[in-house]
Amino acid sequence: RSSTVIAVERRSPLTTARRSERPHERTGRPFQLIASALALIVAASGAGVAGDTISVEADHVSYDETERTVEAEGNVRLEWKGSTLEAERLRVEQTSRRIRSDGPLSLTTQELRLNASSCDLDIDDETGRLTDVSMSVEDLGVTFGGREVQKFPGSRYTLSDGYYTTCRVEEGRSADWSLGGRHVDIDVGGYGVLRHGTFRVRDVPILYLPYVAFPAHNDRQSGILLPQFGASDKRGFIMQQPYFWAI
Repeated sequence: RSSTVIAVERRSPLTTARRSERPHERTGRPFQLIASALALIVAASGAGVAGDTISVEADHVSYDETERTVEAEGNVRLEWKGSTLEAERLRVEQTSRRIRSDGPLSLTTQELRLNASSCDLDIDDETGRLTDVSMSVEDLGVTFGGREVQKFPGSRYTLSDGYYTTCRVEEGRSADWSLGGRHVDIDVGGYGVLRHGTFRVRDVPILYLPYVAFPAHNDRQSGILLPQFGASDKRGFIMQQPYFWAI
């Protein structure tokens, strides 16, 4: 058995008086709870590491002892294992050790940064599902995302209606080029596979790709590059197939 500590903080004072009470009835009562003084210590069974800490900071926080859940709303900031999640509202389920948010969120880990519209994540396995996702791995210089992203153990992802690019993507602009399709599997630091997708320039489909494997890392290696097409009055249709040789 291991112990999990949830430290809950409130930015604004919490009023414990009921709405039916008149202001003068609350005068002199200790109805404000200081955020840093509230700590919930809950024993959790499983293979978690002893001493794991989940820290929640928000404008409003509530804890249900029966369901063993924490509900946070308003400027929520959650930290665990070097990861930081920010959202307007979320729910932490202590028994299953899951984080759920049905609103916009941003997540920063030691490896990546992402924005999404919702999430359902397992804290221990670092797996789960996110929707409307855009994420970047700065060390590798890659950006990818999709309508729905399934996170598997390690650095493996499955993207539905997803995309992948190594171009720097500026806010409000499309990548110079990208690979996109209905189904994309990515092993960050390894390789990715695109099925029934397209090669896109400025988000405009240029070439249909029924199946293609691509590197999801920044190591130099020999291989076939994307073909080049053209046409002229003398030669007619022209296609060039470049090859990169990593000497």
